[in-house]
Amino acid sequence: MTALDGGNITDAGSTAGLAGRSRDGLIPLAAETTSLRGLIGHAGAVNREMPLDEVLKVFGERRVDFLAITSGGMVSGVCSRLRLGTLLGSRFGFALHSRSGAHLAQVEHPLVFVETMPVRKVLDAALARRGDEFHEDVVLLDPDHNLMGLIPVDALAHLQSKLVSDQLAELRRQHLGLFQAQHALRQSHGRYLGLFENHSLGVALLDVHGMLLEHNRRLAELLRLEPGATERISLVALVAEPERRGFLALLQSHATGTGAASAREISLGIAGVGARMFRFSFGWIRETGQICACLDDVTEQKNFERHLVRQEKQGLLDTLVGGIAHELNNKLTPVQGFAELIADCADVETKQFAGLITQSVGEAASIIRQLLQLSKPAPTNNAMQTVDVRAVAEDALSMLRFEIRESRCVVNKAFATESVWVKADAGQLKQVVMNLVLNALHAMAEK
Repeated sequence: MTALDGGNITDAGSTAGLAGRSRDGLIPLAAETTSLRGLIGHAGAVNREMPLDEVLKVFGERRVDFLAITSGGMVSGVCSRLRLGTLLGSRFGFALHSRSGAHLAQVEHPLVFVETMPVRKVLDAALARRGDEFHEDVVLLDPDHNLMGLIPVDALAHLQSKLVSDQLAELRRQHLGLFQAQHALRQSHGRYLGLFENHSLGVALLDVHGMLLEHNRRLAELLRLEPGATERISLVALVAEPERRGFLALLQSHATGTGAASAREISLGIAGVGARMFRFSFGWIRETGQICACLDDVTEQKNFERHLVRQEKQGLLDTLVGGIAHELNNKLTPVQGFAELIADCADVETKQFAGLITQSVGEAASIIRQLLQLSKPAPTNNAMQTVDVRAVAEDALSMLRFEIRESRCVVNKAFATESVWVKADAGQLKQVVMNLVLNALHAMAEK
């Protein structure tokens, strides 16, 4: 194993030949003979003095979260995308740090191993980490301390699971003593707790009635559970009343082996927060008779998706309103023209009818112009004009004549006797008045 001290690599001990050495005279497990080289995810590296803005480009091209930092051909640290984002994303961060060296974004306690290091020692060191350090990649060097690549923690966790399986099989085959078996299980349990507590999802162990038997730290954060609470909590009680029966049926289906392994989105009522949407993934643990549920809070994601849908609908509505208004304008033009022709050569009564047609066409054209104005994009401040507030209010009421008539409400107008001129966007001001009138109509309808 090697350690990084102030950016310099120093050997913690000779490792030649350890990979093939047996454990207390026993044949090594299959997982212990796994080549660390095969776990490498990538070999991305940047120079210690490379400016951070260029390091950001390297991260973008490679799409990784960690890069090795080299100095003079030797590994001197590990650069983190998260630290880099924190530095450059803060206020004035890009201006202050963009030309600083990559070493400014390196992690505090990087793990660096020589290829000949025993797999067990690599796993013990990597999976014993806590917090954000648990997710950091591990650097692998060849015997000459040249960079071979970076190993993601997911690959080590998978290898650890295989190692645990091999270990239990070896214990059964060799009939090891009780003390040795307990010691190995304690080690495995410690690694399991490390994986369990550092999982990015909330993990819960439930009985078939939805009672919470065990949970990790992330689940306590999601459900706002009190730290150190000993009373048993019912996850079913957090589900909305109409959905509880279906939730219990879902748990029963997994307990009987008929439940399909699929994600479900279920709303939970969190104390002090309110309803939150969670994506559930269920699994049945046959050995313990428990249901394993992984929870991910997707409330913000769902809100964002709904916002995008509303924006798309609004854009489509504006386009349709503009198109329909133009088409109606085209249809009204010949109506007005023929009405004027009829008025020129008709008797008095027919001229009155033609005048009514011309008046109606003018009113319809006015409404169409208002629709076109509403469908246009919002103008900038430079496009504001001096408008009469009274005229805007009258136009808004004229557009809502049908709604007012259907609601059987009477509108009492108390307008100023003279024009009230303001500098504003007529379309948006009209929309405000229409919204106020519609809210009033809806309020009256509920009484």
